[in-house]
Amino acid sequence: MTPAEMRKHFCVRFGPGRESELETFLCRFRLLLFAFAAGVMLGVDVSAVETVPFVIGYERFSRHEDLTPRQSGRLLLSELNCTACHSTTDSLLAPKLAPSLTGAGNRLRPAWLRQFLVSPASLHRGTTMPDRLHGMREEQQQQVIAALVAYLGSRSEPFPTPKASGLLPVLNEFWSKGDASRGRTLYHQVGCVACHEPDAQHYVPAAAQSAVDALLEQLEPEELAESGLARLARAVPSIPHGELAEKYSQRSLTMLLLNPSSVRPDARMPNLRLQPSEAADIVSYLMRDRDVESDLLPQPASSERVELGRRYFLELQCANCHERGTAEQSSPAKPLAEVNALAEQSCLQNPTAEMPHYVLDEAQRASIRASLAAFPSTDESTDGDNTAIEIVQHRMLQLNCYGCHERADE
Repeated sequence: MTPAEMRKHFCVRFGPGRESELETFLCRFRLLLFAFAAGVMLGVDVSAVETVPFVIGYERFSRHEDLTPRQSGRLLLSELNCTACHSTTDSLLAPKLAPSLTGAGNRLRPAWLRQFLVSPASLHRGTTMPDRLHGMREEQQQQVIAALVAYLGSRSEPFPTPKASGLLPVLNEFWSKGDASRGRTLYHQVGCVACHEPDAQHYVPAAAQSAVDALLEQLEPEELAESGLARLARAVPSIPHGELAEKYSQRSLTMLLLNPSSVRPDARMPNLRLQPSEAADIVSYLMRDRDVESDLLPQPASSERVELGRRYFLELQCANCHERGTAEQSSPAKPLAEVNALAEQSCLQNPTAEMPHYVLDEAQRASIRASLAAFPSTDESTDGDNTAIEIVQHRMLQLNCYGCHERADE
């Protein structure tokens, strides 16, 4: 991407008239390119580099110390599903239910699922799912993955049939009739880019510079900090999409966009109330230039392998995050109030084979430790300790409300 294209991308994301921050942005981009090139020259597989879990509220505020370490840690404890295993009575720390795996057989591509289970953080940049197979020998790992893929592949269910509304009929196999050009426009209009990366090639009409933009352009970083405007001037990272075409079929992704909570009960992604044709257009745009199949092919497996996969699913405690609220889950882990954040081996660092492996950076570990250090020794009365302001702020951080809205501190 040329510097001119980078400038256009910057204006799409942050609005015109704020190019004063662009030189820093370009400098960091060049450093990333240098690191990428160095990795290639040294023979490093840069596509398989693990990345830390991406929690948008943490990236937006905690990285800039706008939240206290305790607030940041509590956000991570819920968004990383720590309390799916480490029980707590604090409702503010309720775990984020992972995507439902009912219907996984006709929603997720088996090849993607196999690669994802080998190393979630390597395949999907920013995923919050830990590696549960990290302690296994390669041969055992492949056996477990094959069984899990067979089990999940057996969990198929019919897609719902969208109903026509008003004068807009639902075309037969509408998911395969999307228009990428219309989808590009919709993607940049309906709110997707409040959370996800805009297209640097998408045309955005020029707009007059606002008074705030003019002020931000004139102030130095120190002046921005002193005046309380630093938050308005800084760039905000986007939530990674992952490899959508490798993960979904056109149909399964279109149905997800029509009703995100059907797949993700604790969805952080809102329902944009798209028409079926609009969802198909956006999917066509997101999967552009990819060789995609309209539907997933059935993956037959023996009943013995499916049953083996079901047992692994339970033994590895996958149900704790994916089937929360059912009889399938188990929680042998210590309650949150009893967790030793400084233990030599834990989910935070040097996990044993029985523990989930999170690829956390030191800032994330420090935030979680600070939150655990402030946790009372007993869990009995913590739920009533959260103020109304804390509850509202925590929920807005989880849902990325700040991607579109501003809220006063008091």
